[in-house]
This record gives sequence, structure tokens and C-alpha cells, in this order.
Amino acid sequence: MEAMEWMARYIQVHDRFRKMNFSALHPGISHGEYVALEVIRGIAGQNGKACKEGGCAGGFAPVSEMLKGIGTSPPALSRILKSLEQKGLVIRENDRENRRNIQVRLTQQGERAREDAHENMKAFAQKTAERVGEDRILKLIELENHLADVLQEQLRALEKGDRRC
Repeated sequence: MEAMEWMARYIQVHDRFRKMNFSALHPGISHGEYVALEVIRGIAGQNGKACKEGGCAGGFAPVSEMLKGIGTSPPALSRILKSLEQKGLVIRENDRENRRNIQVRLTQQGERAREDAHENMKAFAQKTAERVGEDRILKLIELENHLADVLQEQLRALEKGDRRC
């Protein structure tokens, strides 16, 4: 197979993944909202508030920390948080020590929505692993990471003006 052919096929496959509606796994919230709920819960637990069944009992996640863990832009995160707040899943408030900082916490309803979505994602992943094989999935991830490293290295060289890639 020629290089351009495999590259085109590879891009087509990734376009299929990008277009998949993972929101079907968590009705009522978008996939981005689900990810935000997971990040909030994770950070809240790290901030000394034990997250157990029933919620994080006042645990908070500073928006600045969320940005590091969520992989989205500040305006996109702001839109996600606004939507989650309108749905009653999170509460945004100013940090008591530094009012310029915003912190977010899950409501009980937000923790229930996160838990339901988490269980759906877990079941989906388990069923996928049963059908494809966990060993094959892990090998695919390894190959994808290697290919991403190679492509990234070549693109950096091109950006620096090296046209021999």
C-alpha cells in the first residue's frame, strides 16, 4: 500500500471516531459535560474532601486546575460549566481566600449524573473489550502512541523549515 493511501485511510478512521456520539452513553449531558463532572470529582477528592457514594460533600475544584486536566480552552470550559450549572449539576462560587478565583463543586444531582454516566461508560468499555479483545486494544493504543510520536516529530521538523521529512 502506498504511503498516501494508508494515510488517507487512517484519517478516515479517525474521522469516524471523532463523529461518534458518545453522549448516547450519558443521556441529558454532553460528553464534554461528563468529562467535566469526572474532572471536578477527581480534583475535589485531591483537595482533601473524600468523595464517597453520595457525593463529594463540599469538595471543590478550582477552575484553573480543571483547565489543566480537561484539555479544552477557557471559553469552552466556561460554556460547559454554565450548562452544568443551569442543569443543577454543579455550583460555581468565588474562592473565599481569593475572590478572583472560581471554584466548582458537584451537587448531589451532579454526583448522581456523574455516577450513572460513569457506570454506562464502564459497561460500554467492558463490552467493547469483550468483542475486540483487551490485548488487541492495548496493542492498538501502543501503536497509535508510537505513530503519534513519529508524526509529531516530523511535523515539528517541518515547522522548523526542514523539508526532508
